[in-house]
Amino acid sequence: MIHVFIRNLAMVAIGVLLLMFREQAMPFIVMCIGALFLVPAFFTVVALLIPVLLNKSEEKKLPVMALIMSLGSLLLGAWMLVNPSFFVAILMWVLGGVMVFSGIVQIANLLKSRAVVKLSASFYVLPVLLTIAGITVLYNPFQTASVPFLILGVAAIISSISDLLCVLYVKYMSNKLKKNEVEQIESTVETEE
Repeated sequence: MIHVFIRNLAMVAIGVLLLMFREQAMPFIVMCIGALFLVPAFFTVVALLIPVLLNKSEEKKLPVMALIMSLGSLLLGAWMLVNPSFFVAILMWVLGGVMVFSGIVQIANLLKSRAVVKLSASFYVLPVLLTIAGITVLYNPFQTASVPFLILGVAAIISSISDLLCVLYVKYMSNKLKKNEVEQIESTVETEE
């Protein structure tokens, strides 16, 4: 249960940050992703080249494919750091896809939870809106990044609150059902005695 709170708290924090810094968020996120490509690739290239450059007595073969992949990651990371605007539209498609996927997963979880407890139609409103917001971002990724980030920020906050409320409601109702079953069993045992 604690992981649900942590996950939803992180989603609220991301949503608030996206709302506060939506103009600066997209290039910054692209640059962070570029750094995540660049730094490990740099250390991998160095680790692959050091034994060859030091020319150890043991003859070690240079893993060419690993070196090519690391150099590719290094160049991609550097390109993302230097020119983040090129990758903004690509990242918008990815984030829109994540929103659509998240909405569909929440709807599927609600449908699965329906077998355990009764859920009203109002539980489906926010996941459907999240899915629609994701489709909107996918449809219009080249628009200025602040509008999709406004949608993403609000959707992240609403999604996390909705998910938390749904989890708490399902847990409460399933505990209530279990308690009723235990009371029925106890009353059955008492009447049999």
